[in-house]
Amino acid sequence: MMIKFMISIFTVIMAGLVWVFAAEEKADRQNSHKIELNALLVNQAQGTWLKLPDKGTVRPDYIHGHAGAAIDTEKSVLHFFGSDTHDIYWNNDVWSYDIVSMRWKQSYRPDNRTSYQYKNGCRSTTTGHPWSMHTFSMNNWDPISKAMIVSARPIHYGLSKLPQVQIPKTDSNCWWHYSPDTNTWSFTPDAPALGLGHLCYLPTYKRFIAFNGDNAPVTFYDSKQRAFEKINGKAPPLEGYTLKSVYDSKRNRVLLISWDTKSRLWAFDLEKMKWIDLKAANTPVGGIYGSWDYDASADVIVSLWPADPDGGFDNSSGKSRTIICDLEKNEWMELQPDTAPPYRGMSFKVAYDPRHKVTFYVDRNTVWSFKAPKLKSP
Repeated sequence: MMIKFMISIFTVIMAGLVWVFAAEEKADRQNSHKIELNALLVNQAQGTWLKLPDKGTVRPDYIHGHAGAAIDTEKSVLHFFGSDTHDIYWNNDVWSYDIVSMRWKQSYRPDNRTSYQYKNGCRSTTTGHPWSMHTFSMNNWDPISKAMIVSARPIHYGLSKLPQVQIPKTDSNCWWHYSPDTNTWSFTPDAPALGLGHLCYLPTYKRFIAFNGDNAPVTFYDSKQRAFEKINGKAPPLEGYTLKSVYDSKRNRVLLISWDTKSRLWAFDLEKMKWIDLKAANTPVGGIYGSWDYDASADVIVSLWPADPDGGFDNSSGKSRTIICDLEKNEWMELQPDTAPPYRGMSFKVAYDPRHKVTFYVDRNTVWSFKAPKLKSP
């Protein structure tokens, strides 16, 4: 009996140790996936811009104004894809900036135009990459597939520059997924063409909503299933193309800043599927494209505007204005930080990081961060 009792005790102890070791191993695995925070950003003062250092040995010459941005919100890494294609800039590589290590990384060398082809209903290269193209606000991060989604379509191509490419009259379109972990692209065929539209991720629905150049809703996109759901949406009573749409997590709606008769703030009602003019007070003078994002922590829009009243697409002075919109009060407010990045023209290289609670703006190859002030409601 005593031997059986001792064996039972030993069995219980060993089972307990196995459970403890398993729990510790699980905790270690979880901790190994935790990403550190950047102390500079954690300690950044409210209402200030901070120019981040470049600690690496490689960097882009500059991120083009027609390129789009996407931020991996789990790892705090910015990803950029897009180019000019009007003249000499035809780069189709991906540049990434790690916000914690403050280093740039290039995915691969840009492909030569001789590698461009039309295959399986998609404009790709022989290396399996997408063509160089304008992307504007048609890049976005997908937390489901851990990839950057590119929903843009190559335009501004005189095919005389690509004599080897034969595109049929029944040309189809595709959307691309870029995986930073594997440094590979894959595409979804038979995709809708957005023109000069924009793409917005809806966390509550775990899918994307896409708008065309007239800002009408075109499709939902399930990135996991690689499936589209057509939306028969109408163009809203606003003008402006190459705009940007951002999800307002507090109110479950999509935000947009137009640039028609004046820059106006709009909200897309996801239940009624229509745009609503919010008629925010103190609307800024001038135009804006994609140089803004929604700061969920402060519940404000953080935006960088041209100092020139007629600026927007370009900006002769290069000077900027930092303007936030208090969504609770529905009014714009210009801030006066001691320093700020320049505004050189249209830009879509802006992204909010929920881990650090700051908004990033990229000027050429320099990364800036802005920490919004916490506003008190009346």
